[in-house]
Amino acid sequence: MDTPSSVAPVHSTATPGADTTATLAADATANSIAATTAGSAPPSARERATNLAFRRAQAGSGIALTMFASVHLLNTMLAAIPGAYDPFQRLVRRAYQSPVIEVLLVFLPLLVHVVAGVRAFVKRRSRTADAPLRTRLHRYAAWYLLLVITGHVIATRGASLVYGVHPEFAGLQFSTAWLPWVFIPYYAVFGVAGVYHVAHGVPIALGVLKRRVPSALTRPTTFWSVVAIGALAALLGVAGIAGWLYASDVDPFASDYAQLYRDMGSSPYVPDIPAPRAHDAGR
Repeated sequence: MDTPSSVAPVHSTATPGADTTATLAADATANSIAATTAGSAPPSARERATNLAFRRAQAGSGIALTMFASVHLLNTMLAAIPGAYDPFQRLVRRAYQSPVIEVLLVFLPLLVHVVAGVRAFVKRRSRTADAPLRTRLHRYAAWYLLLVITGHVIATRGASLVYGVHPEFAGLQFSTAWLPWVFIPYYAVFGVAGVYHVAHGVPIALGVLKRRVPSALTRPTTFWSVVAIGALAALLGVAGIAGWLYASDVDPFASDYAQLYRDMGSSPYVPDIPAPRAHDAGR
């Protein structure tokens, strides 16, 4: 739980090279205790146990989701390389779309993580604006991911489950050619938010679960370097999807995914012949 603005945060005095994850967990605990003195009664033993159970559930589900999210992000990054997106996705989706793995390591952890996260938000005593920068960015990323995740699952996994149509690279290109002002920013923010949420959340989750992480993984220089490299790679992948890095010999409007949208009567109307993209003008 975060510290309210009226209570000074408790900072640890860990020496360089100490286990930074344990430090973060200790600081969170100390600040949570300090927060109870800010005009509200301390939580009961039952409430503390419930809060701890939800924190551990959120941490454990986050670790489980990280495996899928990392593969998903890597797939997006590979879109910067011509011809790399579809072969990789076809290889890995045989694993993550198998019924047992998809239920136990994707959908169930996603549900638990969302429920625990929303509960934490409702019970939070501090304002996000008063939190440290890294915490604020983590929460902003979480809110964005929560906002778009349902539509993302329906548009991608729903299409393959109900209609047997996988979007694949041509489907993504179709979306950026059809509504570029919607889907290019959406994919870009999705990728950057995913990178940040994983990079910041994993060490915290391991601390909650009392697992040690080498301090190098949570040093500011290393952390921001990982975030910057990951975000840049994700943005380059989105640029590849948008057709900004290389020309594609596939008409995205001729893809099975585009045809599915025509069959469903999507609006605005999905044309049979694409309008020229902005980067194609003048060629």
